[in-house]
Amino acid sequence: MNIKLFGSLIVLSTLLYGCSAKRATSEVVVAPLGIPGGQIGYTGAPVIDDSEANNTDKTFSDGSHLLGLPMTRDFIMDSRDNFQAIEAKGSKKIFSIKPTGAIKPRAVVLLENRMTPSSGWKWKTSTMNPNVRRKNIDLCRGFMRLPTAEAVETSGKLIKDDLMSDRKNHVISYMPAVGLNRNNLPDNSEDCNRFITNGYDYASSAEELLFILGENKLGKSPYLALYESSQSPYSSMILSLGSLSPDSITLLASNWPELITKVYSHGDSIDPTIGIAVMLSRDPSLQEAQKKAVWKNIKMGVSGLKCGAEAAIIVTAATAVTPAVAFVALDSLVKAKSCRVLVAQATYALGYEKEIPTPS
Repeated sequence: MNIKLFGSLIVLSTLLYGCSAKRATSEVVVAPLGIPGGQIGYTGAPVIDDSEANNTDKTFSDGSHLLGLPMTRDFIMDSRDNFQAIEAKGSKKIFSIKPTGAIKPRAVVLLENRMTPSSGWKWKTSTMNPNVRRKNIDLCRGFMRLPTAEAVETSGKLIKDDLMSDRKNHVISYMPAVGLNRNNLPDNSEDCNRFITNGYDYASSAEELLFILGENKLGKSPYLALYESSQSPYSSMILSLGSLSPDSITLLASNWPELITKVYSHGDSIDPTIGIAVMLSRDPSLQEAQKKAVWKNIKMGVSGLKCGAEAAIIVTAATAVTPAVAFVALDSLVKAKSCRVLVAQATYALGYEKEIPTPS
């Protein structure tokens, strides 16, 4: 660990603090996937088949049409033929699981792993996502708490439950994964750190997000897309959670069926921010999670200031004496309480370590 690292952490803490202090209730973007041209910057819906593109009878749902259906999870793996038989825009891999006919809705967790926008000219505070990895991991952990589609299907066959025994009746949430070997998939929520690093298919996700939202896409990672069959009366939807805090994402992901419902019930406005603003105003627990995140970032900012002050004092003193004393001074800086706290806070915020309690 060195002075440059401490400087970087101080900058990070300042950025996180600045973003959180700007507003306590963050914007979450919801865009309809079934109404082409419904809003500025929206380029159209994932066309499940040609009939959906011209289907003007689609309506918005409050999510009640999912009540009583099994909520399960699965992964989208690569195929040996690279999905050559599929002719579709967007990600062929993700297209392969989109519902047709009477199949119930399918959800896909779409992630990015960039802290900054892909285009340099778009850089501004509102588009930065410094703790995107932390948010992706927290959403993954909620996803992993769902029962697997295979387990529910097997149980349904044993007890002769028609809804459970047929995956067509499941509302399955998916995450695209790289490779063919399912043995490399996460077994539980604690494996999300490894999966988000090496196992998630960011290329397919980027391809699908580009198809859905276009070059000037709304929102930021993580996203949750819900796909309805072309025969369904309801519109497909996409929800961006990236402007929420990790604490809020953890809260939403802890009740996945409710999260799925929120995508429907708060996505019926042309303005993609109005529905979520209503959700935030009506959910005290979500408001509290947002406030909690703000205070965490304020504490990190304070730790950064303290560490910076200690660094300035120690380095200034060290440069005026012998190299031996300078070495001792640098060692003191590394062991400084405020800097150790900053390192712990920053690494957790970035999604690389477990949270370490602040020393008293």
